[in-house]
Amino acid sequence: KNAGGVTPSLEDYLEVIFFSQESVGCARVTAIADALGVSKTSVNKAVKNLSALGLLEHEKYGQMFLTEQGKERAGKVAARHRAIQRFLSEILGVPAKQAEEEACRIEHAMSQETVQRLIEFMVPAEDSAKGGKNGKGTVIGGLEE
Repeated sequence: KNAGGVTPSLEDYLEVIFFSQESVGCARVTAIADALGVSKTSVNKAVKNLSALGLLEHEKYGQMFLTEQGKERAGKVAARHRAIQRFLSEILGVPAKQAEEEACRIEHAMSQETVQRLIEFMVPAEDSAKGGKNGKGTVIGGLEE
């Protein structure tokens, strides 16, 4: 388990809920099950656990929303995932679909320090692509803890 009792599996749920909430305003059990390829029963168990950890508010048989703490945690998970996925695809040339799948597996195995270094490595590449200054030391997505 990671900090605060959140397992890698629960982090995957947080990430899906985070993106669903950003795109359509909320998340529903069926959409989460479809996105993760799991049963609705599995989603309900995860929702119960995330709610108990204070990361999620859920209306029974209805919508769910991340709490402020949940949004913060999910944002960090998403930033970590994006940094790894971008590194695999942009630096190593891994095909996009493969980079996405492997980022999902790798993101749970890397230490926070290693992820932070990867993000700092990727920021200058992002800044130069935008024509900006070297952003070394800049943090993507507020990942720094």
